[in-house]
Amino acid sequence: MSKLHVKSRSRFRTIQRASAVNLPFPIHPQMRLALLSESAPAFGVLEPFRPESALHLQGFAPNMLAGSAADLQNLAEQADLGTLNLSCVDHAVIVLTRCGQEPITDVARVVLWQVFGVPVFEIFIGHDNAILGYECELHEGWHLAPDVDFSETGGELLLDAPGVSGLRTALSGFVTHDKCPCGRLGPRLMDVRPLQREAEERQRWAATA
Repeated sequence: MSKLHVKSRSRFRTIQRASAVNLPFPIHPQMRLALLSESAPAFGVLEPFRPESALHLQGFAPNMLAGSAADLQNLAEQADLGTLNLSCVDHAVIVLTRCGQEPITDVARVVLWQVFGVPVFEIFIGHDNAILGYECELHEGWHLAPDVDFSETGGELLLDAPGVSGLRTALSGFVTHDKCPCGRLGPRLMDVRPLQREAEERQRWAATA
């Protein structure tokens, strides 16, 4: 075992209570999460590791990766080229999408899945890094966090959350209260897309009607 590997592991605090981790998918003690972005939501008792370089990340040997879609795609390119060995990623890839940003595309999701071979989950976060919603294992929209709601005005989603009321998101979509196929109850945010793209698609449809 290299000195880098030992050093990387020593900077990670072991998970003591897996049941307390509030992630949208199951985990177990000793799991390692590498955080690629500068800021991120609190992951409960799971302390993320922030690599200083690609080599540092490889030495840490994470089971999960979390970061923006751009960060994760950049890492996937390195792994696909063989310049970075991340075969250790065996549990999940977590896409962190900030409110107002475009959700990950289906094409980018497939690329991440093909490179890492694990499920890809998306977490919707606010500007204060609080979790607003998260995907379930069936990818049927985003389950909203407690005290989080969205309304719609003029085709645009408005965010209502602790400390925020009627915040414009530049996104379109809708909220459903139907029971999710995964079995969870509660509201879900569906069909989220940039507001500009929604307007362009409506114009194209009108032009061909």
